[in-house]
Amino acid sequence: MTKQTTETSFPVFPNAIIQGAARKFVDLYSEIRETPESFLWLSFLVYFGNAISPYIRLDCASSEPRIYGVVIGKSGRTRKSAGNNASKDLFQRVLPEGQQIIEGFGSAEGMLTKFGKNNLPCPTTIHLDELNILASKTEISGSAGIAALNKLFEDHVYEAPLAQGGYWVTNAYLSWIAASTLDDFRHMWNNKHANTGFFSRLLLVAGDTDKRIARPLDPDPEKLNRLIEEVKALVATVIRTPQVMGMDREAEEIWARFYENFGDGEEWSRIDTYGLRLMAVQAVLRGEGSVTKANVQQVIDFLQYEVAVRKAVSPIIAENPVAQMEQSIRLFLPEGATMTRRELQRKTNYTRHGIEIFNRALSNMVGNKEIDSQPVGKSFSYTRVRFAEVDGGNGSEAVIGGVFDSGEDTHRPRKPNENAASVQIDSQCHQFSTQPDAGMIM
Repeated sequence: MTKQTTETSFPVFPNAIIQGAARKFVDLYSEIRETPESFLWLSFLVYFGNAISPYIRLDCASSEPRIYGVVIGKSGRTRKSAGNNASKDLFQRVLPEGQQIIEGFGSAEGMLTKFGKNNLPCPTTIHLDELNILASKTEISGSAGIAALNKLFEDHVYEAPLAQGGYWVTNAYLSWIAASTLDDFRHMWNNKHANTGFFSRLLLVAGDTDKRIARPLDPDPEKLNRLIEEVKALVATVIRTPQVMGMDREAEEIWARFYENFGDGEEWSRIDTYGLRLMAVQAVLRGEGSVTKANVQQVIDFLQYEVAVRKAVSPIIAENPVAQMEQSIRLFLPEGATMTRRELQRKTNYTRHGIEIFNRALSNMVGNKEIDSQPVGKSFSYTRVRFAEVDGGNGSEAVIGGVFDSGEDTHRPRKPNENAASVQIDSQCHQFSTQPDAGMIM
């Protein structure tokens, strides 16, 4: 195996959050796959959190560990799907009948039909090789669209009575894991997705690979079997003894200080919800009966990373190509920053829309005094005017200080841009088939 350092603009993932069985899974596959550790962690967390979601939560609302996860990489070299598939294969052996895994997404209506009415909890994970299929299927006029996914993020019930028939879902526990390239993620959405707050329901991990493995081997069978038995035992314990967890006093104090310092930008939306969900699943992985100070420190560390990732990969949504290019320029030319014309063209991938669209967008922003242009030789440099200089506004950045204390697991906060024995599962879950061909939603 040879390694190659890859320059990246993504925030640095806080690896300390990878705990317990999740760490063992990541260690097992990171040596034999090019997939970044953060991708492996998120896919494991989605499946594991979904499996235990009917049986564990905090003593507060919206804290059961169900995640809508997306791994984002700049190119196919990040092996995004390889990591997601490794988690899927593992949990098909951990819970062959207690967790429904649906591969693909044909329509929201198909998903609702697949759920149906259940008398018992129905943990279900939708597994998507490419996120763009979900984006395209949920923008179709007249379909249930994104509303069903939004509702099931918060709830287990969805009702859509129609003149002829309709859809009734009960006891649904929905999670999903998907992969996307950076360029696709920025451009696949429309206003329907943005206006419903869909993006804030996504937990995003973005990264690049820094290694090359010419021959990705199968995992060591003995290590894999031990991991499967450990995860089985962990899930079985949670199912047999459901728990509503509290937070230790120090943990609650740290979380309260962090919450009070939230920013008001869109990237902070539902960050608190995911914080609570992560604390619940992390407590199980850490083998703790309550949410501890160290748990909260690691979750806060990750949430600051998450805010930075949301900024870095923010979708570009506009009604026409010129407006879309303007959004792209704003994304890559932050307030106060300066770039040459050539740098700005390269950053915005102007060839996607053409030089005419780029020129019109840039001219609009210069005319609107959002951008100041200065001649440099035979070309120009462009400086994004600061928001406060335009209309006296205030930014939405939150400065979070004094939140962290050194703890047993976290010695200091990571800044967002800083470079058991086998147990037979006695589950009362509904029984499902997880055959690959039977999982596609039509």
